[in-house]
Parts: sequence; C-alpha cells; structure tokens
Amino acid sequence: MPDHPLLKFRLTGCSRQSEDERSGAVPNAALSRRSGWLDRFLDPSDKPLSEGSNSPNTLPSIVVIEDDGDIARGLAFMLSGAYTVETAERGSLALELVARTQPDLLLVDHQLPDTNGIALISELRQRGVTARAIMISAYENQREASLAAGFETFLLKPWENGELVWQIEHALARSA
Repeated sequence: MPDHPLLKFRLTGCSRQSEDERSGAVPNAALSRRSGWLDRFLDPSDKPLSEGSNSPNTLPSIVVIEDDGDIARGLAFMLSGAYTVETAERGSLALELVARTQPDLLLVDHQLPDTNGIALISELRQRGVTARAIMISAYENQREASLAAGFETFLLKPWENGELVWQIEHALARSA
C-alpha cells in the first residue's frame, strides 16, 4: 500500500457539537461524485461501485457505529469523499439509523455503551439487514467471535487507514 498523507491523517481537534452530534446520529453531506483520490490506492482491476455516476444516490453508503466521537468523526471525515457516511455512537441509535438508511456497509466498534458489536450485528441480522460489516476493535481476543458472528473482517485498533479503505472497497465489491 503506498504511503500517502490522506491515508495517515490524524484528527487534531474537534469543533463544537450540534444537538444531532451529541445525540449520536450525524448525517454527513454526500458529495455529488466520488472524488477519485481513493482510486490511486486500489488495484486497477477494482471498479468502484459508483464509477461514472454523478448522482449522490449511487455512492456506496456506510454507517460507522463507534462510541468514541473523535474516531467516528475522523472516519466520517476520511471516508466522506468517496461514500455517503453516517455515524451512531450507541447500538440503539445504530438500529434506528440502519433501518432508516439501509447502508451498504457497517463499520462497527466492539465495545459500545449499550451493547457490543457482536450482539448488535446479531440483532441487525435478525431484523433482515444484509449489509456487509467490518468489526473495528481494540480487543484482539474478539477476532474469532466477530468473524463467526458474520463480520466480513476484523481490524484491530489502531488500524492503518490504507488497510481500512482496502477492506471497505473489497467488502463492497463482494456485495455487488
């Protein structure tokens, strides 16, 4: 994976939070087309799902379920140029958000204030949600249980942004 500043950003501060941000459900504005920056890091044979489209409705959608607000905002910032990204900081908010938005992919933290990522994905699957899911966790001992529960892959915190982007693109390509 090439070394590139976009893949090594660090969130150095955060702005004032709105009421929506404090509640944990924050929609990010979708861009009208993919920015193209991501394509520099992918295999040329990989075709983005929304290639050639200028409609925001064709951008792949991701819901980030992460209780650390800095991490959630950082992920949303990094990914919003190529995807429609929304965040939830609690499992209960994620259930509502996923039902409303029907995303293509879920990025799920293991340890949430009101549940854990494995229980959350189990509940979502029982509700008929078929979106691909990637577990992001500081707990290495959750890898096997996460994969057994139906997560596409497991990324240990702290992750390399290039690896995360690669895993997202490949998970989305498998669901197409």
